[in-house]
Amino acid sequence: MTEQSENKIETGVQNKEEPPDQNYPGSVLLADRIEKFVKAGWLIVPDKTGKKTFDKHQLKRAKYDLRLGKKYYKGGGFKDLDEESDPFLVVEPYELVFVESYEVFKMPKNVVARYDLRVRSCVEGAGLQTGLQVDPTYYGRIFCPLFNFSDEKVTLKYKEHLASIQFLYTTPSTLEAEKYPAFDEERRDKFCLTQVLKSPRRSGLEELRTSIKNTENILEGELVEFRDKANRLHTRVDSMVGAVFEAMAIMIAALGVIAAAISIAVTSDFTIDRPAYTVMGVIVFLAVAVGIYYRVKRKVNKISGDKKTSSKQTKE
Repeated sequence: MTEQSENKIETGVQNKEEPPDQNYPGSVLLADRIEKFVKAGWLIVPDKTGKKTFDKHQLKRAKYDLRLGKKYYKGGGFKDLDEESDPFLVVEPYELVFVESYEVFKMPKNVVARYDLRVRSCVEGAGLQTGLQVDPTYYGRIFCPLFNFSDEKVTLKYKEHLASIQFLYTTPSTLEAEKYPAFDEERRDKFCLTQVLKSPRRSGLEELRTSIKNTENILEGELVEFRDKANRLHTRVDSMVGAVFEAMAIMIAALGVIAAAISIAVTSDFTIDRPAYTVMGVIVFLAVAVGIYYRVKRKVNKISGDKKTSSKQTKE
């Protein structure tokens, strides 16, 4: 690096048309070099209101930790995070959102950048499109799709460490390279989240999950209805069985009475046939007992069903 360019970077005096140091092609910028570029008005710069977006605490030895920006796209619309009232972005399972960086970038002609999601977010289930590059002469915030591929919610916080970015020198610029288009002032306003995402975007897996969930709800409702019908049918069967056994008891008792009356009328003498009447009495007792059992069971089922219905209505 020349002494002249070194002095320009350290003092913060830098010609916009003249990129800084070009003596280290292919090298990764270390923390001290990144900070010198920032002081010279490159790499990470204030936003349109003049508010600083560079934070020295986010600077690491060979990278800078990007933070989650204010604006994001979720569920078919753009929303803003607020540091005090609404600082959290919740990404549902299999949901796709688009986010932007808090930092604003201004890239010189001889530097490119690559960024990727931090490890902790990946472990929690968030996924970022990898291999993203910030081209030379780019100006603005960077944004990217963020996907939650886990079955748990992922919560992100405004201005929280989201990804890490590395800056690398390019090879020295040549007349041949200058023929290729660079990022210019006319394209600046087009490279923002609201301009790029003009039509709704959703994850296919998210839609599939929603469809499956709706199907589960429909099946659950039909299953509940089937159980209710089965319980009502079961209650009717119990009622019929109880009534049949009660009727049998009455009929057997009546037959016993009729047999005794006929015996008295024919022979003028009533002689008890102990075995026959004992069996008849046992049958009548059992029939009455079974009838009472089904009658009690029907009442218990009814009370239980009323409690379940009341509980379900309370939950709803």
